[in-house]
Amino acid sequence: GEPHEMRSSRGHFSNVLVATDFSSSGDLTVMRALHLPCVARAKLALLHVAHGKTESSPNREERALLAHRIEEARVRAASAADGLGVASLDIAPVTIPGKASAEIVRAARRWRSELIVLGRHGKSPMHNLLLGSTAEGVIRRAGAPVLVVSQQISGTYRRLLVAVDFSETS
Repeated sequence: GEPHEMRSSRGHFSNVLVATDFSSSGDLTVMRALHLPCVARAKLALLHVAHGKTESSPNREERALLAHRIEEARVRAASAADGLGVASLDIAPVTIPGKASAEIVRAARRWRSELIVLGRHGKSPMHNLLLGSTAEGVIRRAGAPVLVVSQQISGTYRRLLVAVDFSETS
């Protein structure tokens, strides 16, 4: 991959993509994103990739349920942002069909996201040692910085540590 040029203003983000499943467990990832330093009116895209919906479109009930989940997620994010004093964010929930890692990378490029935030979902015994396949796929192909969330945030970000091994991926 090519080096990613940060387009943020004075270390503050203006365009962040947050991969979420619009559930309350997905709120952990959204909460991490809300603690990032962002400029006023920064765009926070909440992206859900509906796996396996490429061949057939969802029926009316599925669409209604998804619309309800999307609106609930937007309200939760807006409420949390307001509580944190960052209510000026432009929170935009979006859902698209396809394979999660590919669509997250495609959306980040299309929207020129400065950062991708996603959760580490894995149910295997190796969960604490390995990233999920979606996170790995995004990290390898994103071309933008990726923040992988694995636990609840305890405060605002104060320092940044970037570990690299000088490989192409890092």
